[in-house]
Amino acid sequence: MRSHSYVIAAAALALSGCGGSTNPFPPAPTTPTLSGSVNSATGPVAGAQITLYLAGDMEPRSRATALGHATSDSAGSFHVRYAQRSSGVVYAVATGGSTGGRAANSAIGLMGIVGRDGRYASALTINEFTTVADEFALAQFADPSGSGVGAAATNSVGLGNAARLALTNLATTAGTPAAFWPAASQCTGGRSEPDNCDGLERLNALANALSLCTTSASSSECKELFTLTRRSGTTLAAIHAIVLNPSRNVAELFALSKRKHTYEPALDAPPVAWFLALKYVGNGHEFDGPGAMAFDATGNVWVGNNYTFQTDHSVATCGGKEVIELTPVGNDAAGAPFSGGGVDGVGWGTAFDAHHNLWVGNFGFFGKGCTNKPAANSVSEFDPSGHPLSPKGTGYTQGKIDAPQATTFDQDNNLWIASYGATTITEYPDADPSKVRLLRHTGANRPFSIAIDGHKDVWITSFGNDSVVVIGQDGRPLPGSPYTAGGIKRPLGDAFDSRGNLWVSNSTASTVSALDASGTPFAGSPFTGGGVKLPWGIAVDGNDNVWVADFSGTRPRLSELCGVRHVGCARTGAAISPNHGFASKLLQRLTGVSIDASGNVWVCNNWLPIPVQTNPGGDALVEFVGIGGPVKMPLLGLPKQP
Repeated sequence: MRSHSYVIAAAALALSGCGGSTNPFPPAPTTPTLSGSVNSATGPVAGAQITLYLAGDMEPRSRATALGHATSDSAGSFHVRYAQRSSGVVYAVATGGSTGGRAANSAIGLMGIVGRDGRYASALTINEFTTVADEFALAQFADPSGSGVGAAATNSVGLGNAARLALTNLATTAGTPAAFWPAASQCTGGRSEPDNCDGLERLNALANALSLCTTSASSSECKELFTLTRRSGTTLAAIHAIVLNPSRNVAELFALSKRKHTYEPALDAPPVAWFLALKYVGNGHEFDGPGAMAFDATGNVWVGNNYTFQTDHSVATCGGKEVIELTPVGNDAAGAPFSGGGVDGVGWGTAFDAHHNLWVGNFGFFGKGCTNKPAANSVSEFDPSGHPLSPKGTGYTQGKIDAPQATTFDQDNNLWIASYGATTITEYPDADPSKVRLLRHTGANRPFSIAIDGHKDVWITSFGNDSVVVIGQDGRPLPGSPYTAGGIKRPLGDAFDSRGNLWVSNSTASTVSALDASGTPFAGSPFTGGGVKLPWGIAVDGNDNVWVADFSGTRPRLSELCGVRHVGCARTGAAISPNHGFASKLLQRLTGVSIDASGNVWVCNNWLPIPVQTNPGGDALVEFVGIGGPVKMPLLGLPKQP
C-alpha cells in the first residue's frame, strides 16, 4: 500500500490546475508561481521554511541562488513567486516546521526538484521520498548539508542530466515514484519481481528511516539516525551522508527503516550497501553482450554488442551488428540502435574522436553454432547522428587488424588499436585509415586495453605476457617497458588517474595493480579487497577513486578502491566497497565500467552468470546513481573533473 502522502501529492497537483495536462513542465510564465505542499509520513508539515533555489554555476558547490521564500500553512501548503528563469536547475528546500500539532522540529530537512532548463513545474510536493530520490541524483553536486547544490560552469550538462534523471526515473514533482519504477503491486520481494523493484524498495526504506526524524527531533530513533550517519542538523544532511558513504552502518540503518512502514514496498532484508542501481534494457530487444561504453558531450552513452540479440539463448547467435545509444535516462536515442559500417561482434574498443565520431573495434564475437563467423579484422566509425562512415560490408581493415580490442584516441586525435589476435598495434594518425602505421615490435603479446598518459605515451595491457607495454608517439618502446612488477597478472583493463598513475585489473589474480608515471609500482601493489574477484573493466572517477567491474559468475559486483587523493577514504588502494563489493541482483558478468559527468557509475552486463555457449550475452547496462566523482566526457587522456 502506498503512502498517504502520495495521495496528498496527487491532490495538490490537481488543485494547481496542471492535473489534466500531459506535460508536467509547461513553459514558465513571465512571473511564475510555484504552488505546493510539504508532507511527511505523519501528515502535513506546518510552519516549514521553504526556499526556492537556482543551483549554483560556480564553486563552491553551496553557492546556490535563492529565488524566493515561503512558509507552509497548517495544511503544509505554500506559494512562491519568483523571477523567470530560462536555464539551470531549480529546486526547493523545506526546513523546520512541525507535524500533527507537535513542537517545532529543527531536524526536518526535505527537498524536491522543480525542473531544469526553462521547463519548470508549477506545482511541487516535497516529502521524504522526493528527498531521498533527489539527493541520490544530486549527491555529487550538493554540500554536506545536502541543501546547497551547484557545479562548475563547465559542468552544466552533468548537473542538468542529474536533475533530468531524478525527475524522469526517480520521483515526480507530485511526490510519487516516477513511471520508470514497476508498479508497487509487482514488487512483492520474491524472486519473480521485476528487476528495478530493488531500487524502489531502497528509496522507500530510506524514506521510512528519514520519517523517524520528521516526526520528532527528540526521539531516540532520530538521534540514532544522526549517530549512524555521523551527521547533525537535518534529515537532508543525513541522507546526503548515506548516499556518499553507502557501506557505513548498513544493517543498523536498515533496522531503523523497519520502524516505519509509510513508504511501501520497502526492502525486507538488509542490502550489502545503500547504493541505488537502475537497470536499462533499451527497447527490450537490442542488448546482447554489451562490452564497453563511451559517453558523448551531452551525456548519452554509446555501446556495441558482442552478439546479435536473441530472446532464446539456446539459439546460436553470431556477431552483433548494432551500436546502441541511450540517453542519460536510459532510453534509446533518436534513431538508435544503429547498424552498418561493417559492425560485427564489437568488443572492448569504444571511443570518440575529436570530431565526436564514434569508433568501435570488431573483435568478432560469435556463439557456438554460428554459421556466419565475423571476419574479426576491422574497426567501424559512426558520426554523432549514428550514420555509419566506414565501409558497409567490411569496416576499415587497414593495418592488418586481428581481433581488435582497444580503440583509443590520444590528445592529437590519433587512433590506437590493439590487435588481441596478434602481437601488433595499429595506428590511424588523425583518425585517417589511409595514413595507417602497423607496429610489430612493441613487446605486446595479446594486447587488450590502451590508456594514454599526459605526455601522449601509449600504455597497453599485454595479457599474453603479464605486463604493461609503453610506447611513445613514434611507436618505440619506452625505457623499462614492458613493466611486470607490482603484481601484474593477465591484465585486462587499464586507466589513468588525474595525476598520471596507471591502474590495472589483473584478471586471474583477483587484484588491482598501480604504477606511477615511471612504471614503478605503488607500495602495497597489487591491491585486494572491496569485492575484487575477477576484475575486467577499470575506471577512475573525478575524485581519483578507482572503480572495478567483476566478470566472475558468482554474485557479480562493482568494487571501489581508494585513490591517490583519499576522497572519502584514508589509504591508497584500500577498499571503499564492502567485502563482497556493491553486489546486486541486477548484475551479470561485468566488463566495461565508466563514470559520467553527473557522477553516475555505469557497468555493462556482458555475459550471463552461467553462460550458454550458443549465446552467452548479457542483457543491459546498469547505472549506479550519484556514487562517483563526475568525469569530463568524452574521456580523452587523463580523467578530469568537468
